[in-house]
Amino acid sequence: MKETWRIGELAKQTGLTVRTLHHYDKIGLFHPSYTTDAGHRHYSEDDLKQLHKIVLFKQLGFSLEEISQIMKDPDFDPLDLLQLQLTRLDEEIELRQTLRGKLTDIFQLLRSHQKVTSDQFISTIQMMKISYSGHFTQEQVNEMKKNLKLLKPDELKENEDKGQKLLANFRMEMEKGTSADDPVVLELAQEWKKRISALFGDFQGISRSAERYYIENPKQAAEFGMDAKLYQYIRTALARME
Repeated sequence: MKETWRIGELAKQTGLTVRTLHHYDKIGLFHPSYTTDAGHRHYSEDDLKQLHKIVLFKQLGFSLEEISQIMKDPDFDPLDLLQLQLTRLDEEIELRQTLRGKLTDIFQLLRSHQKVTSDQFISTIQMMKISYSGHFTQEQVNEMKKNLKLLKPDELKENEDKGQKLLANFRMEMEKGTSADDPVVLELAQEWKKRISALFGDFQGISRSAERYYIENPKQAAEFGMDAKLYQYIRTALARME
């Protein structure tokens, strides 16, 4: 075999770029055996073997910092290394499976509606994101998915428009200073409760779940036109109905 390689030759041998090799040298991960007075790096056969190890560890998913620790540790145990990476892969597989389940649900919902607008597409994704947040029970999520599938495209659009109009009416009355127990506001609250129940079923349960979610995700609530002040106004009106 050739006794030494210059940096460009080594890059071709390993499939790395010269820039990457410079970076490895800079962070102290991999150095050439010697450098000429003119600044040219020369790498030995041992250097090449060392670089192949680094490439292998990178392919296994380890960071450069972890690889550096491995290379410098004389007591390195490959079993510990493999166990660590297997654990990481198991976690990644679980996350990927969860993501696949979410995407499948969204796909099925959108397919059942056939043609949907971009706004409806985003709205569906947002609703699924909320339902998978951990604040809602599996029964609530299943009920939502079931009821969404039953809606036709025009019904879905109409449902969204009514929801936004209802929030706008609540906000208008709140800004006018209308009391939360005024008959006009109570009528809006009745319609709000009816809409939520139709979509989720258990109004009291879904209200508690939604409240926990929006407390932790106020920006998400704002995207739907809801803020803390408006939510409290609606909540007070709903309490007056009980």
